[in-house]
Amino acid sequence: MVTERILIAEADPRTKEVLVLKLSNAGYRVHAVDKGDDVVEKALSLEVDIILLALNLPGKDGMEICYELRQTPQTRRTPVITILEEDRDLAELAQMGVRFDDKLLKPFHPKDALLKVHALLAQRRSLMGVNSLTGLPNKQQFDIELKERLDLEAKFNILYIDVEDFTIFNKFYGFEQGDEVIKAVGDVLTEIVNELDTTDVFLAHIGADNFRVILPLNYGEKVGKEIIARFDLKIPEFYLEHDRARGGIVVKNRMGILQQWPIMSIAVAQVSNEFRSFSHPLELDMVAQELLKFAKTKPGSNFVFDRRRDPQIEKRIEES
Repeated sequence: MVTERILIAEADPRTKEVLVLKLSNAGYRVHAVDKGDDVVEKALSLEVDIILLALNLPGKDGMEICYELRQTPQTRRTPVITILEEDRDLAELAQMGVRFDDKLLKPFHPKDALLKVHALLAQRRSLMGVNSLTGLPNKQQFDIELKERLDLEAKFNILYIDVEDFTIFNKFYGFEQGDEVIKAVGDVLTEIVNELDTTDVFLAHIGADNFRVILPLNYGEKVGKEIIARFDLKIPEFYLEHDRARGGIVVKNRMGILQQWPIMSIAVAQVSNEFRSFSHPLELDMVAQELLKFAKTKPGSNFVFDRRRDPQIEKRIEES
């Protein structure tokens, strides 16, 4: 059953009526507004899956609205079809910072609108990948989100999170118990970000024991240290009492010698583009892996951050 929500922003009553009728009959949940000032608020409150947006609206026009939608985290990747009175080149509009996914040029057949909606929502569903264990967005979704933020030149903190000694725990206690640990980590991270006073957060499960969180500037350290505190409190519950008492697992290493492995800890590395310039997600990942490697040389759970700064960026910030 089709359950996607569609928002139609169109001032012309006839066009709006035709679209509402056609899309509703196709099984979509359709909502409509006729004033530009209502579009973003309605899109956020309804959590719509696609927007049909006329350029000519009372109040804010479609160009301004689309730009605002692309700057808002919750609607940044929501497909937008623009309804035009005169043909416009979408590539030219994108160069101006206004990205539409498709267009409808009046007069159009209602079936054409339906086909475009079908196509964009099918594409959206195919991209909405989640990790099957935690239900969190996967690596593909994280890479898309991060690339879009870089393209928008948005400023952010990213926390790269890695559970230490998870492989040993997984091998000793079994994969089912290991899965429970990963789900618990996902729950802890979700709980923490849901308590923040901002919705500009993107939490992803990259795979295995690796998670990442994109946050606004100045949130990284606070969130990173809270992750460590809650993880260290929660994780001993997954060990048997005698392993908790001696502080870890005793197993034979590859040489056949008994070796004690500590109770799992967590490494959290913060990378930011506040004082450094990055153009590709892999650049941030390389910095993060260096930081995580350093964090793992220290006992217990640790929060580390990138201290390197681009002097030119720092100077511009000081002058502004």
